[in-house]
Amino acid sequence: PAEALRSLGDANDPDHPYLRKLAGQAYARLGQVDAAREALEGVAGMGPPGWPDAHTEAKKAYSASLGSRLAEARRLMEESQFTSALAALELLGEAHPDHQGLLGLLAETYRRAGNSGKARDVIARGLQAHPDYYAFHLAMAEHLIAARELAPALTHLERAIELHPRVAWAHGQRGLILIERQRAEDALVAFQQALSIEPGNATVGYYAGMVEAARQRWPQAISYLATAVRNDVTLLPAHVALSRSLIEAGQFDQADDALAAALRAGADPSEVASAKAMLERRRVSR
Repeated sequence: PAEALRSLGDANDPDHPYLRKLAGQAYARLGQVDAAREALEGVAGMGPPGWPDAHTEAKKAYSASLGSRLAEARRLMEESQFTSALAALELLGEAHPDHQGLLGLLAETYRRAGNSGKARDVIARGLQAHPDYYAFHLAMAEHLIAARELAPALTHLERAIELHPRVAWAHGQRGLILIERQRAEDALVAFQQALSIEPGNATVGYYAGMVEAARQRWPQAISYLATAVRNDVTLLPAHVALSRSLIEAGQFDQADDALAAALRAGADPSEVASAKAMLERRRVSR
């Protein structure tokens, strides 16, 4: 506190309310109650004083300039002017090679332009510069899944989930890879995590229902599949899967209703006919 008071004595405006407040706090720490009371008398709740700072102003101008140029490149990309967008981004990249937002936008522009190889290269650069940025892990996982490189894709998905666990897509894709690895129980957990984030995700609900159907847990399968159909009536595989699960559970009237709904939604008539034949056989055998 004594050093603070010496510094405050050198201030250009020692009567500024904020500086008087600091002085009062320093006097109080030193036990000089009367001096503290005098310093604090009539002090309003004012923040620190401002002063011109050429370096800060220069940085603000730089940020605005880079931000506006990135915004213009994004506009060009969204208007499918990929050549112009890429030219602008590559030029910016020469000055700012590790800028996180720039790398993300450059990769997305290459992807939309149909150059997935370049997009993947840029994401790899992004991961080197920013290994803890979850979005780069998600983007790399998407490219790896498309290339059927599932082992490294799973690694990136799990790292993305570790960094940012509230991305439903990451959990859902992890579940699909785990199904291929015949880890049904772990896949179901992944789908449940995705649904806890996006309860209305019909596709994830369908996959969860299919896992439960494969395990012959018909009530659980029916619950997932019925919810999936309610959330997306156009998800045709879920209609047929729901009807088959209802048949297996012995709920024949509900299966009839599900098959009728499948036809109305536009399901393949041959698939519906196959399920209908299965239903009639089960009815007879019962």
